[in-house]
Amino acid sequence: MANLDGSATRAVDTASISRVVFDSGWRMLGDAQADGRVISDPNGAPDPRAMDAVVPGTVLATLIKHGVLKDPYIGANLAAIADQDAFIAGIDVFTCWYIHRFKVEQALPAGGRAWLVLHGVNYQADVFLNGKPASASPFKGMFTRHELDITDIIRPGQDNVVAIKVTPPPQPGNPFSGGHRDPDKDKSAPINWPSVCQGGDFALARVVTAQFSGGWDFSPYLVDRNTGLWDHVELVFTGPVRFAEDPRVTSNIAWPTRWPGDRTTPPESATINAEFSVSNLTSRDVECAIEVSVGDAATTGSATLAMGATTTVPASLEIKNPKLWWPHGHGEQPLYPVSARLLAKSGPNDLSVASDHYACEIGIREITSLKCPIDVPDLQAAVSRGSGAGPVGRVFFVNRLPIYIRGGAWTFPDAMLRHSPDDYDAQIRLHKQANLNMIRIWGGGIIERPGFHDACDRNGILVWQEFPMSADGLEGGDPTRNPGYSQAYLDCARDAVLLLRNHASLALWVGCNEGFKSPPAKLMRKASALIQELDPAVGDMGSRFVDFSTDGNAGLGPTDGPYDILEPYKFFAAGDTDHEIANLNVFNPEFGSVGFPVVESLRRFMDAEGLDVSKVLVRQSTFLDLPHSWYLHNYIPFFSGDVATADQVLLYGWPATIEAFCEQAQAAQYQQYKALFEAQTLGMWKRYSGGVLWRSQPGWPGLRGGLYDAYLEPTGGLFGVRQAGQAVNIVLNLKTLMYEVVNNTDDALPSGLPIEVTFCDASGKVVGAPSTLHTSAAVSARAVGGAVASGLTDRKVFRVARAVLKDMSGKTLARNLDWLGDTSFVMWDGATRGTKPGPFQPLRELAPVTLTVAAKGTRDQTGACTVSIDITNLDDTLAFFNRLRVVERGKPDTLVPALPSDNYMTLLPNETMSVEVLFQAPGPGAMPEITLSGWNSGTGTDGNIVPVAWSIP
Repeated sequence: MANLDGSATRAVDTASISRVVFDSGWRMLGDAQADGRVISDPNGAPDPRAMDAVVPGTVLATLIKHGVLKDPYIGANLAAIADQDAFIAGIDVFTCWYIHRFKVEQALPAGGRAWLVLHGVNYQADVFLNGKPASASPFKGMFTRHELDITDIIRPGQDNVVAIKVTPPPQPGNPFSGGHRDPDKDKSAPINWPSVCQGGDFALARVVTAQFSGGWDFSPYLVDRNTGLWDHVELVFTGPVRFAEDPRVTSNIAWPTRWPGDRTTPPESATINAEFSVSNLTSRDVECAIEVSVGDAATTGSATLAMGATTTVPASLEIKNPKLWWPHGHGEQPLYPVSARLLAKSGPNDLSVASDHYACEIGIREITSLKCPIDVPDLQAAVSRGSGAGPVGRVFFVNRLPIYIRGGAWTFPDAMLRHSPDDYDAQIRLHKQANLNMIRIWGGGIIERPGFHDACDRNGILVWQEFPMSADGLEGGDPTRNPGYSQAYLDCARDAVLLLRNHASLALWVGCNEGFKSPPAKLMRKASALIQELDPAVGDMGSRFVDFSTDGNAGLGPTDGPYDILEPYKFFAAGDTDHEIANLNVFNPEFGSVGFPVVESLRRFMDAEGLDVSKVLVRQSTFLDLPHSWYLHNYIPFFSGDVATADQVLLYGWPATIEAFCEQAQAAQYQQYKALFEAQTLGMWKRYSGGVLWRSQPGWPGLRGGLYDAYLEPTGGLFGVRQAGQAVNIVLNLKTLMYEVVNNTDDALPSGLPIEVTFCDASGKVVGAPSTLHTSAAVSARAVGGAVASGLTDRKVFRVARAVLKDMSGKTLARNLDWLGDTSFVMWDGATRGTKPGPFQPLRELAPVTLTVAAKGTRDQTGACTVSIDITNLDDTLAFFNRLRVVERGKPDTLVPALPSDNYMTLLPNETMSVEVLFQAPGPGAMPEITLSGWNSGTGTDGNIVPVAWSIP
């Protein structure tokens, strides 16, 4: 059925308990003064000014969709959107109505109830249904679900119209208060664009909302401050009794005596315990029952509820021979479906009828963490040893085994909060591809949605979820002094815990981001008590809550960083007198480096000035001459200070094209991130228990941070991190120039394993014969082996070094490649531009080589494709940094998100490498195009493309 405004009417069946998500069919009306009674009148004419709305999304997302405002993601458009409207003209500028029309097909069942649930609205919501207010007062709070009993307003058998007025946060803040210069007008003023944190004046921190909306040092301010329906709206039908809140489902594992020392003896059983809070919505006593199933096991609980009462109904059942859930890299991620059906008698002599339903998936596992010595073998040892001696930090235990954390910090899925299950799945799979096993959800962002946690459950990524408060806001004044703040914060925390606590991946709750101005102690005590009530650690071992992300008393931090771009060997110099890495902690809550997209992505969002390579090579002492669009996209250069570290892009020579700049940026990121993670891995369980990369995902098309870009194109940094995170790895310690073996598996490696080391010179030719080294001792499980001589004597001599670790049968266990040279000087862009050769410039001047590829693939009925590719270098010169891409045929800019087992590959002369690429075909019968491009592959120019012909037998 079409309405007068062209929108569709959704038909809703109320024959049984059901849930209907309203993610489409919304219209947005930008009139703050409109009367909700009028625009929600189902008999009235729809307002022709309304436009199709983006839900989930924000007001800004809808305005951009219809061309009302320019997309701030593109070029210098951000500067053309006047933020002054938000804090001078008033918040009415972005106060809007969301309108949805639907039809209820038939009357509610006897005793049935209808509910409207808002899963995410920012910041205030006034709700009208069928010409009447649906609540006595507005709802407030970005991260708290709001639900309305609309039984008496909904019109069975007729059209219904819901209208939701969304109002921005009451104090949106001024992002220019910290000072700002326009580089087009003032070439000498200090640059502060956009101002750092909390919109410059911290006002946004006075309410519980997404604090990044006012601008941060890595993302732009958003003029609407993320106002809108940023999560779905749901219509729910129940019977006379319902679940009052999300049930809690936990597993209690019967550990074998020899566990965890002997993982070959799995647990014989696990008890699944569930607690159901049930409310009687009627004016009489009601008998109810709950039918619970977990996998193939089932049980029933029952209770009699007095009229209007709420009670807790427990249920438990046993799972024989349970399959345990493990983080990625340590085991599989089996998930058990949980179903709970609430039955109620409609009268004294009536049969029970379905009244409510709950479903989720759980993983049977035990997760805890605590501050303890980091050399402990298991949770029992950590608890018994107490504080102990040696390095002490936060250690995470899964199924009682310590897990070395390779984490990534997550800010938001998209700055305008457009998200979907498919998008979450793609981004989480990229984290898994990088061999990360934890994601820290930053407190300046959002409480992540169940779809995010679902993807982490499936992919074995542990989650640390912070509540939305940041030290940056505390610097502007204690927000708890604002009326209602503390209660809003606790309401948000409670709802988040209820919503997410059953997820297998959830490892830690954190009160806020950072603690340079310690968060209010009284509020943190209440938050801690809330976690203890709703989601305590199993058996009271460890803790599920930490006050803030740099809480040294909890083994985190107590500082964060480093963030500097360094000569790679300096990452390995921790503890030496010449190291320049500040803030090295046993567990680092965040450390980071550069981030820059590939050229194909850069072309999608950058303007012509931003693609002019002559304007992006900046002096190391200043940002002068940088394009305006690069400022707006938060570019961070590839050097540290004037003399600390040379520009890592220019080490490869002065790029003549933007393509060459992006290629060299990928090489620099690969090298920086690989060294950063490998150096920390060599200190695994000796100096470090883990750390979190700031940031692993972009959130928008920026020019700093992220292992992949806004279009899901992996950067060189992702594969540097992936290489460093191999379960078994052979690592060149760039400080000692010795090879070391990393074993992060549960099985020891025997002594005497062969390591084949090959060197290439500046011409890309192999120098001498490969040498074979041998490990001198066994490498214990989850340990780092002893140093092995490598044959390198001076890191300042240009070399490409490739090492291959094999088992006794000759099977390759690990492969690693490094390039070294004299990077100890600084290159300027003035009179010396181009006069000094970069130490890695030989890699740009390699002779052309010919690569051959052979590929075959499979595709299942869902369109999931797996393509195996063999790549061979037929020449006597190495083929440097070859990148695989998957795009739609005929659409070279339309990326098909793919997961190659390796990328940015360097092949030695006459070497063959095998790689496997996983992706989803974009349509029935579609055969996406796979290409391979390298610095010197093909016929001799930058970026030559080798087509990868593949077929399905």
